[in-house]
Amino acid sequence: MKLTIQYYILDGTEVVTASLKEHARWLRNDGWRRFIKRTDIGDFWVSTVFLGLDHNYLDTGPSLVFETMVFKKGDWDGEYQTRSSTHADALRQHETACQWVHNGCQSAENIHDAIDNAIRSMRRFR
Repeated sequence: MKLTIQYYILDGTEVVTASLKEHARWLRNDGWRRFIKRTDIGDFWVSTVFLGLDHNYLDTGPSLVFETMVFKKGDWDGEYQTRSSTHADALRQHETACQWVHNGCQSAENIHDAIDNAIRSMRRFR
């Protein structure tokens, strides 16, 4: 588990490592840039933001500095969440989340059932 906090800022769409002071200055002056994209779909809204802190708490893997979440309007409990390392991946995840909403917000349980059924189906062909 990582024990240090790593700060980041955005330079355009590029993620740049920053000191605490640089990070604080960026939030004060350019913090509005952390809101990457928002899409309203019926009773839901999809939000993608730049976190500015590494949310990968493991010792391996890339820094996770973007987050996409789906919220039901009037409810702050996220229905869906994913994190990514790059601006381009964050935009792709935003579109995936929008598609998830358009597809009826299929629950995680249903997704796991679908995966289990696919695996059982594949075993028949061994």
